Order: sequence, then C-alpha cells, then structure tokens
Amino acid sequence: MPNAKLKAVDAIVGERCRSLYDIWQNLTDGRVAPKREEITLSHVRRLTPWMWVIDVVDSGTDFRFRLAGDRVVQFLGCAMPTRLSRSFPRTPSSRG
Repeated sequence: MPNAKLKAVDAIVGERCRSLYDIWQNLTDGRVAPKREEITLSHVRRLTPWMWVIDVVDSGTDFRFRLAGDRVVQFLGCAMPTRLSRSFPRTPSSRG
C-alpha cells in the first residue's frame, strides 16, 4: 500500500502508541507539537522503557542520542552512549 496514510486515530491499535498519542494531543493545546519543556517524565513515566530520546542537531544534519529505555537497550543489546550519530561507525548501507 504505497499511499497508505493514517486516516483515523482509531487506526492506532497498540496500547502504548495510543497512550503516547493521547498524551501528545493533550499537551499540544491546538499546536502541531508541544514545547520541549512541556513534556515531562511524569507524563510518560510508564512508557519510558520503550522510549528513545533523540535530539535533532544542526537542523537535522545530525542527531544526539540521549536516553534509551530498558526495552530499547534490551532490543539493541547494549546501552547507547550520549553522543552524536556522526560518531558511530558507518555501515556499507549508510555510505551511499
């Protein structure tokens, strides 16, 4: 389905994804996204094991990995250090 789009909130079936969507919507106050300082750990505490916080750096030319929840670390097999993505080894597929 190349043109498939999320047409209804009801299409979000995962309980954690739906919960995060609801939290996000409550924080936006009619805007596209909440301000960074409006998102606190208290809002998402029960979702943190599955969350990954990544900062956009230099208008999207790089990313800083800051926080990985326990389930993300388990999936990756290691903890992600707080560092820029450009410092990670390049893979053959990322070399273009």
